[in-house]
Formats: sequence, C-alpha cells, structure tokens
Amino acid sequence: MIFNYTAEKYKGGVQNWDIAQDKNGLLYFGNKEGLLTFNGKFWNRYPLPNYTVIRSVKVDSQNRIFVGGQDELGYFFPDASGVLKYHSLLSLLPVNERKMADVWSIAIDEGGIFFRSWNSIIYYKEGAVQVYKPVTAWDFLGSVNGKVFAQSRGKGILLFDKGIWRPLVDAPVLQETSVSFVLPYNRDTILVGTQKKGLFLLAGNKLIKKRTDIDDILLHNRLFSGLNIGNNGIALGTTASGLLIINKEGQLSQRYALVEGLQTEDIHAIYSDQNGSLWLAEDNGIDMVAINSAIKYIYPAKNKQITYSMRVFNNNLYMGTSNGLFYTPLESDQPDMSLSKGTFKDIKNFSGSVWNLDVLNDHLVLGHEGGVFTLEKDQVRPIYLSTGTWLFQSVSNIFPSANILAGTYNGLQLIHDTNRVLTNGGNVKGINESLRFVVYD
Repeated sequence: MIFNYTAEKYKGGVQNWDIAQDKNGLLYFGNKEGLLTFNGKFWNRYPLPNYTVIRSVKVDSQNRIFVGGQDELGYFFPDASGVLKYHSLLSLLPVNERKMADVWSIAIDEGGIFFRSWNSIIYYKEGAVQVYKPVTAWDFLGSVNGKVFAQSRGKGILLFDKGIWRPLVDAPVLQETSVSFVLPYNRDTILVGTQKKGLFLLAGNKLIKKRTDIDDILLHNRLFSGLNIGNNGIALGTTASGLLIINKEGQLSQRYALVEGLQTEDIHAIYSDQNGSLWLAEDNGIDMVAINSAIKYIYPAKNKQITYSMRVFNNNLYMGTSNGLFYTPLESDQPDMSLSKGTFKDIKNFSGSVWNLDVLNDHLVLGHEGGVFTLEKDQVRPIYLSTGTWLFQSVSNIFPSANILAGTYNGLQLIHDTNRVLTNGGNVKGINESLRFVVYD
C-alpha cells in the first residue's frame, strides 16, 4: 500500500530532500521551506533563520536533529516545553567559510558530525569545527558502519581516518560520475551507488562493477539514493523511474512508479522507519510505501481503471476492469503473486465493464455489461449479448455442470454446456429484476 502526502497536507514546499527519525519515532523531512515533522497524525514545519531549503537531515545519539540548508547549518532540539528550537553553528565558522551554498549531506561518526557542501566539508565536534577543502569539489559524503567516506572530484573516494581524508580508490569511472550512496554489502565489501554508471562493489581499494537486471535503467536514469531493506533487499531511488527494489544477486523484485501510486518518479531520498515502512522524499511530495503490508495494490492499466474482478487461470492473472480485460503471466516459483515480474496486456478489441470473472467447467467466463463471454486463447467469444450480467452459479454438484445460471440486469439467463462448449440456454421466465446474488441450494 502507498500513502500520499501532498504539500497541501503537510503545509510545506513541494520538494523534499532527506528523511530521518528520532528515538521516539518522530519523522523529520528536509523540505524546500524548512524542517517538517510528522508524528503519524500531525505535521509541523520549522523554518531556518534565513528561510532556505533544508537539503540534509540526520539525528544523532542525543536526539539532536542536524540539518543543512543554504549558507546555514546547525541542529534542532526541543526546549523545556518540548518545542523544537534551532541552534545555528554558523558562528563557529571563520567568516570567509560561511558562504558554503547548499549543504547537501550530513554524516555522523563516533566523534562528531560532518556537513558537506561543494566547496567544504565541515566537521563539528565538541563545540568546535574544522573545515576541509577539496582540490576541486566535494561530490559525496556518507557513512558505513561508523566509517565516513567522501568523494573528491579528481581524487576519487576517500576515507576519514584520525582527522585526515585518506585516498581509498580512484577508479576511472569516478571521473565520469558522482557517488550517490554507500551501503554495507557484506563483512568486507561496500555497495557503491553512482548517479550515472550504476552499482559497484568496493573491496579494499578495488572498485568492481556490480551487474544487475536493471543496468539499462540505471544508465539512463540518475540514481539518487539507496537503502538496505530486510536481509537481502536493496531499495534504489531514481530521478525518472521511481523506486526499484533488487536483491543482492541484482534481480529486480519490485518496482513502484506512478502506476503503482507514487506521486512522482523523481525520488531524492529513501528511509526505513521503525516499523519497516519506506518513506520517500520526492520532487513533488512525500510517499510512504507499506512494504511489509499484507495488502498490495495491483494496477493493470496506467490510468488506474477500477478493477471489479480478478481470477488466476492457466497460470495467468486476469483482471476485469471498468474498461476491458487485462492479463499477465505469473512466475510459477514466486509464492507472492504481487512480486511476480510481468507486464499487463489488454485483450484486444474488448472494452466495457467486466463485472465478474469465473472458472466454469474449465472455461474462463466473463460477466460483462454487454452480456457473457468466454476466453479462448487471447480472444473473447460471446455466449450471449442480450443483457449485462453480474455473476454465475452452477446448478449441479457434478463436474462438468450441464447447466449454469447467470444473474443479469433483468433476471436469470441459462447457459448450457454441450460437449464442453458453453452456449446460450435462453432467459428463465418469471423473473425480471437485477440479480446480483444467486445461490444454488
């Protein structure tokens, strides 16, 4: 299930950039108009002193909410009455370092807090700051298992070690793209996501290409964010293809885009809350994906037509909608059909509302606004076209049933099975009302 939160709901700017959660379960969002908070019911907004966008948010072990804005950095912390108050760290910087433009990311280690802009990384520790300048620009900042990594344009990936940025790897691909994220992969290996070149594995000082089923998507869409989920899942946020979830083998398991219910396919950040739900900071709103929910939405058509009926038949999932019949093959080795990879196709030259799908005597039968049809391969054959039909009821406990009743807009219709071919048996006299429920005793 996907829950949409629009700018009108949270009363902030449309763009959102980062997400964090504190020990009490309160969620924080870096928004175009300040810091948003959400307790599951109510939203609040806290602007920065200079009323600029908040690009980055992190919560430390003391429950301080560190934020990075434009020419501004600091933290929010509740006062004695529980109201969040902002504490700027700008005055700790030398005057000539206070124009850092956007603070794009924040990382935390055991000693302090790192803030990254293009022209500086600022390390805040025990009430003091230290400024690290790049050769050209700082393109990335992130942490894995307490270790802090950065990308310096022209220098590759560096590791912060005892107050010094030590070169780790400078592969040619790092001259062509920026790093988007780093994630734990296994004990000695880190997963590196890049904006333009896909995924890599960092083992020691070697950067190795990680092949996946979605390499073509990643090469044609900017990869902006990544997150480990569960024991074997990796969630990837793109700027044009929505949310992609792969396993460690690189196989695509789920995809969330506009057709699944997202407000946009441009995702800036992903966060897994304390309940395991995924929150998405997007270019146009905030979405929550209840990835662990037993309820999932399946949309057979991009325009989200209303689905009235569904049936699994001959290893295909059929969905009868407000305008036609759609189907997709199911993977036989996938126990959760909602995770089955497939694309819905429509039955050609067949439109209108499909009220009911039923399997009768090994036939897939359609109750339609224009009558009753049976599916033969990928085409429909009419049984009768006299009246719209709601449902079907076999009138025998013996298979195959020789006679089947159909509840229609204006009474009962009889369907015969003659040599395993369904035919029209005519109208049942004496009943002239709409029959949505029929039970055989």
